[in-house]
Amino acid sequence: MSATRSDMPKILVVSHNVMGGSTGMGKTLANMLAFVPRECMAQLYFHSEVPTKDVCTSYYRVTDPEMLASLGRRGAAGTVFNHDDVRDARSSRVDAGATAKAYQLGRRRTSLVYVLRNTLWRLGRWDTPELDAWLRSFAPDVIFFAAGDYSFAYRIVHTIAMRLGIPVVMWCADDYYLGHSLKGLVHRNLMRWLKRMDDEIASVITISDKMARDYATLFHQPICVVRISADDNPYRIPFSERKGIVYIGSLGVGRLKPLLELAREVQSAGACGFEAIDVYTGDRNEKTLAELHAEPGIRYHGQIDEDQVLRVLGTALYVLHVESFEARFKERTRYSLSTKIGESLASGACLIAYGPSNIASIEYLSEHHAGIVLNEPRELREVLVDEGNSAGVLSRIENSLSLARDLHDATWNRELLRKALIDACA
Repeated sequence: MSATRSDMPKILVVSHNVMGGSTGMGKTLANMLAFVPRECMAQLYFHSEVPTKDVCTSYYRVTDPEMLASLGRRGAAGTVFNHDDVRDARSSRVDAGATAKAYQLGRRRTSLVYVLRNTLWRLGRWDTPELDAWLRSFAPDVIFFAAGDYSFAYRIVHTIAMRLGIPVVMWCADDYYLGHSLKGLVHRNLMRWLKRMDDEIASVITISDKMARDYATLFHQPICVVRISADDNPYRIPFSERKGIVYIGSLGVGRLKPLLELAREVQSAGACGFEAIDVYTGDRNEKTLAELHAEPGIRYHGQIDEDQVLRVLGTALYVLHVESFEARFKERTRYSLSTKIGESLASGACLIAYGPSNIASIEYLSEHHAGIVLNEPRELREVLVDEGNSAGVLSRIENSLSLARDLHDATWNRELLRKALIDACA
């Protein structure tokens, strides 16, 4: 059942990225909350991106440079984007030069970066009369918090929830609590703010069954699994007409290394029709891009829009999902399901996964026999040379399509989230 305007609470989305932008997180948020009428949703976010999708009644952006500037002067920090300010653009990213390099530095996630950024937001003036007036004008009933690894965001959500007397529905797409990918003081500070939010949290939304099971020891609130949904791919063509092997998505959390390992196997195999992996990514790290261009087993295509993603997935024979084997990245991804898994399952391509066997995404695909799970890079050569037309591949594709229909159905998953938001306000 879809929500009507009369029974839908007013939702304040708080996240790092803007909804519906060019990042995976932004697209995922917009997809998850697509059932919410535009006038029932507003967003507070903390990146320099600009809105490119008119999915909220209003957006309020506060950035790191504004926090830095607020240390030396009094004045408003933050920018409001209303209907007329939303621009139809391919990318929501507007950072360039020194700002872009600062964001790339921040992606390294060192303890120093965490301490510096959390301190900046503790000392900076984000809590302004302008933000308070914007919040009270929208008058939200519930906060949907895309939880991350910076404690300052928890402090902001806690402050707003306490001030307005509204509950929080917390969405966890990655684990920062049990896996201890965060260390020492950084982890203790995050857990301290998580504990301080305990009374405001009405329910917890997780992205995988593995996360839900383990989080039952951490939260006493109701926990619900809402998977990243995927509609039928309108560009899906028959198996016999497909060709090529593709990778689409982010190369963060150590994914570059396993992708390069597979690219070298593709190059050395020399299988007809599989001369290189076609890579589509919006990654802007200069070192990453240099390695992609230097690898002969990779054809780099840059970033593509959502419709083009569906076209590529709908016509490829194989689509890759990779995760890092490095301990520091395994801690980050052990509970996560990549946002591209649902789309890959529904694409009609054969999904090939390569990563640690004990993390959620690989376990999920293995358990449901969806796609081909590699234990070593050299196994990819055997797939390309020997299994291109096998009945085994067709069976794996059918399992993938069945899994997409059963567990990644958009209507079903949005209904689970709708109920969690409404129950939180009860």
